[in-house]
Amino acid sequence: MVAEKGDASGNNCAPGNWQLNYGVPQYGRVYSISLEVDSVQEAEERVMKLAADSGAINQSGGGYGWNGAYGFGKGRSKSLSFSAEEAKAEVLARKIIAEGRLTQYNSNPNMQSSMYAETKKKSEMLDEELRLNMRALEKMPIASCILGELQERYNNFLRGYDKAKNKAGITVNLSEKAPERETPSRPDKKKIK
Repeated sequence: MVAEKGDASGNNCAPGNWQLNYGVPQYGRVYSISLEVDSVQEAEERVMKLAADSGAINQSGGGYGWNGAYGFGKGRSKSLSFSAEEAKAEVLARKIIAEGRLTQYNSNPNMQSSMYAETKKKSEMLDEELRLNMRALEKMPIASCILGELQERYNNFLRGYDKAKNKAGITVNLSEKAPERETPSRPDKKKIK
């Protein structure tokens, strides 16, 4: 029998699904910036210097791409990623924005405090339950193992949240317009014989 919240048996389950897994967050806030620039290579150098000067860590891969492959534009492009201290990230984002024509900007919290509160409550309740029923669980090794794994998932999330809450992730997409090409005009039908 599965007890419901506050049922007649006196069972008081925490809100939410006990098997629900939240991914361990990397950042407390995420910034996404898209800029149109005259030269991707020059803008990249300037952005990299701004990031280094602010103490941000470069998380980017290599290589350049061409925007036109999926219809997002016609020029060369580059994506850069950084991790930075939350306290410095907004200032860095504003400096990066000044390096080109802003086409997109988002700044969002990457974590919900409700996830943390829910997980912390579940972890505390499970700790208490395990402590109170230690002897009974000695006779149920599989149940003990399952509950231990569940507790470890909760603890991993809580530790990750604590580590990530003062970090920010910044993604910068740089793109340049391709040089305009002349398109051949259609021949005049009257001149074609």
